[in-house]
Amino acid sequence: MDTKSIFDSSYEFIELHRTFHELSEHSGENSDIDISRTYSLGNPLRWPDLIKEYRLIILSEAGSGKTAEIFNVACTLKEQGRPAFFLRLESIPGDFEDAFEVGTYEVFEEWLASGEDGWLFLDSVDEARLRNPGDFELAIRKVGRKIKTAKDRTHIVLTGRTTAWRPKTDLSYCTYHLPYSLMVTSESDSQDEDDAPEGSVQTKTETQNTPKTPFKIVALDDLTTDQIAVFAKARGICNSKALLDAVERADAWSFTSRPQDLEELTDFWIAKGRIGNRLEIMQNSIERRLAERDQGRAEARPLAAERARKGARLLAAATTLVQDPTIRVPDGMENSKGIAVQTVLFDWDDGIEIRQAYKTPQYLKSLYLLMHEHIRRNEDIDRIGTGAYSPGLRDNAQEARNNLFELLIKIPGKESFLALKDIAMAYPVEEHRPWMMHHAKTKAEEDGDLAPWSPAQVKDFNEESECTPRNHRELAELAILRLRDLKDDLENGDSSIAGILQTVKQETEIRKFIGRELREKAFGRYSIPQEEEFADAKKPDLRFHGVGFDEPVPVELKLADNWTGPELFERLENQLCGDYLRDNRSRRGIFILVYWPATLSGSIRNKNEDVPMI
Repeated sequence: MDTKSIFDSSYEFIELHRTFHELSEHSGENSDIDISRTYSLGNPLRWPDLIKEYRLIILSEAGSGKTAEIFNVACTLKEQGRPAFFLRLESIPGDFEDAFEVGTYEVFEEWLASGEDGWLFLDSVDEARLRNPGDFELAIRKVGRKIKTAKDRTHIVLTGRTTAWRPKTDLSYCTYHLPYSLMVTSESDSQDEDDAPEGSVQTKTETQNTPKTPFKIVALDDLTTDQIAVFAKARGICNSKALLDAVERADAWSFTSRPQDLEELTDFWIAKGRIGNRLEIMQNSIERRLAERDQGRAEARPLAAERARKGARLLAAATTLVQDPTIRVPDGMENSKGIAVQTVLFDWDDGIEIRQAYKTPQYLKSLYLLMHEHIRRNEDIDRIGTGAYSPGLRDNAQEARNNLFELLIKIPGKESFLALKDIAMAYPVEEHRPWMMHHAKTKAEEDGDLAPWSPAQVKDFNEESECTPRNHRELAELAILRLRDLKDDLENGDSSIAGILQTVKQETEIRKFIGRELREKAFGRYSIPQEEEFADAKKPDLRFHGVGFDEPVPVELKLADNWTGPELFERLENQLCGDYLRDNRSRRGIFILVYWPATLSGSIRNKNEDVPMI
C-alpha cells in the first residue's frame, strides 16, 4: 500500500507547493492571545525553507491540509534516503514503538546511533488532547526522552489547530522538553594562538543558547487561484476555468481557501456539474463533516447522523446567541475558554458520549467528596448478613457513591494517586482516613515500575544472589546496595583502608576511589563512565547506567569535614535535585556523605548552632 494515502483525506495527496507565513514573535507572550489575529512576518516560506529549521510549529485551522503536508514531506525525505518519521501525538503515550506511520522504530533507533540529522513530524496537538487532556504533554515528554542524545540534530515539526494551541504554556512546555542549542563555528587568525602555524586559520565550534525559544511558528497560507486550478485538474476537472468562473459568480471564494473545503466543492461540481448556491454548498459541507471519516472511531463510538445534526444545530445556535465562536470540549481543569459543550448538550448522557469525559481523577475526586456531603457514611444502611433484600433509593445512592471510588481506583497514573491522597485527607469520617490512605499507597505500589522477574533474572539471582537491573528503580536499588557493601567493608572489613582514607581531604580523590570500587563490583550489571558531562557542562560526581535501558542514576558526593550543615542541604537540593535530576530519564539520585567519627561528634557545627548529621 502506498504510504502517502494513509492520512485522513479520501484522496491521494495533490502537490500544490503550499506557502507559509511566520507569525509574530508576540504570539507566544500570553496564552490569552488569539494567535490567529497576530500579524505575519517576512516573505512567504516554502518547505525547502522550513525543513532547515530544527524546531517548527505549524498552526492552522481544520481542513487546511497540515497533516497531508507533513505526511508528504516525511515520505519525500524518506524516499531521498534521509531519516524522516511521521507520528501522531495521540498514539505516542500508548506505545511509542507502534506510533510510526512513516519510518519504523527500528530505523529510528539506527538513526539515533548514526550521528546524522533526522526529522520528526508530530501530528497533531488538538487530536492528542481530544483523546485525553494530558496526552499531549505526555507525548512531548516521551519524545524528549527518546531523542535526548540527538536533540541538537533532530528537526522537529509539530502541528495543531490554532484554537487548540496555548501560545504561552504549550510553547514553554515544548521549549523545556524539546530543547535545542545552536552550534556556531567561528574563525580566528592564527596570530591569536601561540602554537598555531603562521598564516593558518583556527576554527572553533561552541554551543550558543538560543533566545527565548528555538521554535519558529508558522501558519499555512490560503490557496491561491493557481493552486485551486492545479487541484481541480488533479481531481479530473478539465475545464478548471469554468469552475473558477462559477466560484466568482457565486462569491464562494471562502469555500476554496482550504483543501478540505475545495475537496467538497469539487465533489459537488463533479456530481452535478455546478457548485450550487451558498446554501447548497454549506449544506453539502455540513453533511460531509458530520460523517466520521475514521472507520475505527466510527465503530468504537457510533453516532447516528440525525443525532449529530441535532447536536451541531444546538451548538451553532449557542455560538450565535452568545456571540462566542469557540466551543470548549472537556480538556482538563485549566481549559475555561468558549462555550462548555456539556452545558448545551446536557441530555447527551447515554453510552460513551460526553459522560466519558468526566472519568478523570480530578472530576471523580470532586464528585466523590460532593456525594459524601449528601450521602453521609454514618447514615448508610448495613445489609451485611441480612439475606435477600430489595434495594431502595438509599441503597442505590450508596452504590453510586462507591462506584465513583471504584472508577478512580481503576485509573492508572500519578493523578489517581494524588486524587486518592486528597480524598484520604478530606474524608469526612476521620477514623476512616488511615484506611483511605492505605488505598492511595496501594495504588502507588500497583502503578510503580516493579515488574515480575524473568526466568533469566531468577537464574541470575540463584547463581549470584542478585540480578541485573531492568529499570530505573532496580538500578537505584542495586547502586545503594553496592554503596552499603562498600561502607560495611570500610567500617568492619579485616583489610579496610579506612585509616588511609581518613588522611585524604580532597573530594576528587575520594570520588575516584569510590568510582573504582563500584566499577570493579559492576560484574556487567551497570557502568559508570568517567568524567561524564551534561549538556550545560556540569559534571556529576558519578552516574550509574543500566544495561538495555537509558535511565541513569546520578550520585553527588561530599566530605562532611569540608561543608556546614546548611551548605550540605543546599547542595542536596540545588545540585543533586535541581541540576542532575532535571534529566527526564532520572527520577532517583543518591547523595553520599563521607565522614569520619574520629573527627566528628555526631553533628556538623555551623558557627553557634549544631545541625544534625544527614
